[in-house]
Amino acid sequence: MMKRKERIDITLSIYPNSYGFGFTVAENFKELIDYGVVKISPIQNKKTLKRFLEFLDFYKPQVVVLRNYSEKNTRKSSRILKLIDKMVLKAKEKKMKVFKYSREDIKNVFDQFDSKTKYEICKTLIKWYPQLKQKMPKARKAWESDSYSMSYFDALSLLITHLYISA
Repeated sequence: MMKRKERIDITLSIYPNSYGFGFTVAENFKELIDYGVVKISPIQNKKTLKRFLEFLDFYKPQVVVLRNYSEKNTRKSSRILKLIDKMVLKAKEKKMKVFKYSREDIKNVFDQFDSKTKYEICKTLIKWYPQLKQKMPKARKAWESDSYSMSYFDALSLLITHLYISA
């Protein structure tokens, strides 16, 4: 009797920001296929969406994970909110499953690992993925904006949240 090969879903997490977006591609918790930051200059939704579509065509994920912002309680720009809506639409047109998670969802998952702040979450992720150690941002002061390298960790924390919640 032949064994049926279990299908592995490729998951792409995208975390849009003021630079462009951070991304992570993985099949499971253990191994990252790819990760990075895509810088779009000058930042425009049309250019960002074009790069997103290139990622969908190249990685062919079955699952796309994005941030969920409630328009009432967000400091995110209307540009990013519109961009995420367009990303959801494009992924669904390609028959991909789309999941969105809030900052609260991310905090709830990482709270189990005694990681409450973005910086603590970064430290936890580095324990799990030591190859990211050189990308570790410095602890941020209240008046400072997020480091460019925080994009790696934002996308990865979103991916881990999805894998944890959907397991």
